[in-house]
Amino acid sequence: MNSFLEILKIILPLGIIGGFVVLLIRIIKRNKDKSSEEKTDYMEEGLSLGMIFGAALASIFAREKIGTFAALGMVLGMAIGSAIRRKK
Repeated sequence: MNSFLEILKIILPLGIIGGFVVLLIRIIKRNKDKSSEEKTDYMEEGLSLGMIFGAALASIFAREKIGTFAALGMVLGMAIGSAIRRKK
């Protein structure tokens, strides 16, 4: 049982990071042909709010890992924000 948990501790973060990388590549490919002046999603707002919520959660649960939580919050907020479309 302990060896399973140790393997899970190694593989799970790699899987999560791999998923984020695939998601970011898809977002970049989708936005590559659009002009930079036209905003069609809430990526910037999601990035900011994700960083704030990540830092807030880290200050509650794990103060020594506030940088990690803020970075993960930024990535998650950016992914969620870019998935939500603006209404024209």
